[in-house]
Parts: sequence; structure tokens; C-alpha cells
Amino acid sequence: MLNSTDKTSRIPRILLLVTSLVLATVIFPFATATPAGATSGNCAGTLIDTFTHYGPYPTLSGSSQLIATSYLYWDGTNNCVKTVKNKWVGTPTYMTLAITNSNFVSNQDNNYYSYYAGPISVNGYHLCVAIDVSLHYPNNGGEVFQDHIPVTGWMHCG
Repeated sequence: MLNSTDKTSRIPRILLLVTSLVLATVIFPFATATPAGATSGNCAGTLIDTFTHYGPYPTLSGSSQLIATSYLYWDGTNNCVKTVKNKWVGTPTYMTLAITNSNFVSNQDNNYYSYYAGPISVNGYHLCVAIDVSLHYPNNGGEVFQDHIPVTGWMHCG
């Protein structure tokens, strides 16, 4: 049988348990949710290369700002690329992404995106590829960067 001291020591534990359950069911889904479309639309295959894109203006520390990162995949037949924003995430900015194979077959994705451009792919079997990426400032601003990778020629000849 419980005495009054046992009952009062159980009340804070019960309150803590109830509070934790309420927080876990109400707040946790919002804390872990990713923005719609932020991670969907992934490329098939194996990640074979990563490219970082930096802006033209240095930070206060003097280093360039990382603006976006491109991920190149290979599935045995096709090369696929996706560019994810590192800056202005959640804010629509105009992005262009293109992948071209050495037969000059190209696929492009150009629009206002809040999180990423792509994924887009081209046949890469016994071919090489190049990618072009650009991103503009928010609110119809000018171009932040434009990269052609590799700078000349082709890469990842499969």
C-alpha cells in the first residue's frame, strides 16, 4: 500500500511523462519535417562526384561563400545531376542546370527553385559528360555564379 509520500513523489514523474509524450507527438513532427520537395527527386545510381559552387563576394572573414553543391551520379547507363542550394534555402531563386554528353545530347532544368534544381540525366554509356550550373540572387537579381564543369572538355567517360 502507498503512503502519501509515495503518491506525491509519483506526481512529478507522471507530469514529466505526460509532458514528454505531448511534446513528442506535437512538436517532434515539425522539428524533423523537411520542406516539401527538399529531399525528393534523387538520382538513381552511385554518387561519383561532388562539385561546390562559390559566390563572387567574400564573407567578412575573407572567404568565398558556398552557394550550392552539385551531385553527379552514375547508374551504369545514365549520368544524373542534382544541384542543392546552400544559400537562400527556402527562398525561390532562378537556377539553371544542364548535363550534356559527348554526343551533344543535353537535358536542362531552368526555373525558380527554393531548394534544388534537377535531378536531370543523360545517357552516359561509353560517353563523357559536362554540366553547367548557375544561380541568381533572390528577387530576380543578377547571376551569382555560372560554372561549366569541367572548365574545358569532358569528364567521367563511361
